[in-house]
Amino acid sequence: MRRVDSDPLRRPSGGRPIPPMRFLGHSTVLVEIGGCRVLTDPVLVSRVIALRRVGAPVEAVHHAGVDLVVISHLHADHLHLPSLRLLGRAVPVVVPAGAGPWLRRKGFTHVTELAPGESLRRGGLTLTATEAVHDGARRPAVRGIRAVAVGYLMRSTEHHVYFAGDTDLFDGMADLADLAGRAATISAGGPRDVAPPPRNAPAEQDAPAPQTAPPPGGDGGPATPRHQDRAAAPRPRLDVALLPVWGWGPNLGPGHLDPARAAEAVRRIAPAFAVPIHWGTLSPYGAGRWMRHLLVDPPHRFAAEVAAAGLDTEVLITPPGGVVGVAGADHARPYRGPAGGDAPDGRIGRRPGRPATAPSPGTRAPRRPGEQPR
Repeated sequence: MRRVDSDPLRRPSGGRPIPPMRFLGHSTVLVEIGGCRVLTDPVLVSRVIALRRVGAPVEAVHHAGVDLVVISHLHADHLHLPSLRLLGRAVPVVVPAGAGPWLRRKGFTHVTELAPGESLRRGGLTLTATEAVHDGARRPAVRGIRAVAVGYLMRSTEHHVYFAGDTDLFDGMADLADLAGRAATISAGGPRDVAPPPRNAPAEQDAPAPQTAPPPGGDGGPATPRHQDRAAAPRPRLDVALLPVWGWGPNLGPGHLDPARAAEAVRRIAPAFAVPIHWGTLSPYGAGRWMRHLLVDPPHRFAAEVAAAGLDTEVLITPPGGVVGVAGADHARPYRGPAGGDAPDGRIGRRPGRPATAPSPGTRAPRRPGEQPR
């Protein structure tokens, strides 16, 4: 089968290698790390409820032979059952704690649950669930199933990759690199080996609870937000942060990152590279011309915000379906407005002709038809 790329490590313009990755659209990224092909929040088909995929479809070769699927939360544009079925009901799936019974009832036989701070190891990959600030409940509600949204840290001997899923800002973002280092160095009784059985093996029973990594506070005391007071000692650095920068509608509800807040996430996390995701893939049926610029502008606005903040993170803008970090990729192209000129107020997410009134801090614009689920 074809891998993401024949070169095992990509070196974007900064010269630092990153693992092979392909952005398949929305929150779906194929990451080759630690000898595993990991697929995040797979959405692989042309329709998700009332949303349609825009642009080219996902080629089957790009999700063939997946070793592990990670699900950040239960919203249908992240845990999409038809897409999971394309991968086969025996595909190993990691879900937030509490979601396993429901997915097993749907026929998936190799399901592992992780709560924030819990880790598992598969071959050369250590996977750690992280905090996320997002209402990840299934809509409509599934009786008896409650699971919080999570992100994931993927770690091998060569790389650290953070997949945020859907989230807003949280203080623990500054501790993600430290958490990855701790999770990777737990020894006796540490992250358990989760080598899924062959796909024709009998269904596994509920596994014992995974080892829990130390909380961001370290010794159990109150945690000091690292983005307010960073230690002078050298800290581990994440190689790549996969960060959402928009969504699928004209507005964002609570629990999401827009370009400016995603840039603040970069400041807190301080990765070597940031890859904007959760943009340019899904659009409501019947969306008019006013939606077009929202399918293109968010990652470029994000890159401009990162550059304006003077951060040394390199933004790797990758079109849906593209390989991350390829030579000639669109690195931090300056944001331009929908007509080719600079947006008059530097904002996105409003219909042309509406007043450019920015909401006060901590407030949200009124919800309009097509807005993301809250």
